[in-house]
Amino acid sequence: MSENRQPGLSTPEGSSTTEAKDCVQANIALKKELDILNFPVEIFIEICTYLYPVGLLQLGRCSTLLRAMLMSNKAEPIWRAARRAQHPTLPPCPKDLSEPQYAALVFEPICQSCGEAGAYNIHYRLRTRHCKACYSSNVVTGDIIRELRSLRLPFPLYKLPDLVPSESVRLGSPNRMVYIGLCFSLTQVRQIIVKYASLRNSAAQKAYINSRIASINVIREHAEELTKWEAAISPPNYEDTESNVPLKVEVLLE
Repeated sequence: MSENRQPGLSTPEGSSTTEAKDCVQANIALKKELDILNFPVEIFIEICTYLYPVGLLQLGRCSTLLRAMLMSNKAEPIWRAARRAQHPTLPPCPKDLSEPQYAALVFEPICQSCGEAGAYNIHYRLRTRHCKACYSSNVVTGDIIRELRSLRLPFPLYKLPDLVPSESVRLGSPNRMVYIGLCFSLTQVRQIIVKYASLRNSAAQKAYINSRIASINVIREHAEELTKWEAAISPPNYEDTESNVPLKVEVLLE
């Protein structure tokens, strides 16, 4: 085991008194469920802290009981310990995602739409991960949103980046760049349209836009932390840049 890794809930790396109490509370909350397996909860939790977040995801799918335990809010201290075990340490879980959702976004190549493996089109700002087949129907540019007849924006298109997380993408062929555009999660756009349309006066709409701007700024900052973390764990890429164009560029053209 790497010397950088110091699992365990009793003396976790970077732990605090408050978190230690949270771990104890989680311990008590899980006792009844683990008694069914006749397995000491302390040992179970200690084993979990030796796993990386993706290991906890896989463990949680082994049975209904394990899923109920690990996917609940009671197990957050276990997920925090698992994140600290990752080296370099994974940035903290953002408020807009649960710990399991966060781990799935970062580590698990499963498409959020079809559930199939091989999902390598990731946008940390959009909180999306899709396979090539599902990408173009779920992550769209502003130009496509303008042309979709099924979408009726209750606000000008230029306000969309204030309401929905967006990310810059290169649009063009692998051998030449045409321009830089913004892409959005189509699901999030539809959710925002419904919410915005439900606001009956301009004061409520303005307050909602301001709250969304603040939330999106937090998401943007967290996504930048994730990008830096990903760069720190990825080996250098010495391939020619023209032959290594991100998959998302190709998909947007299809």
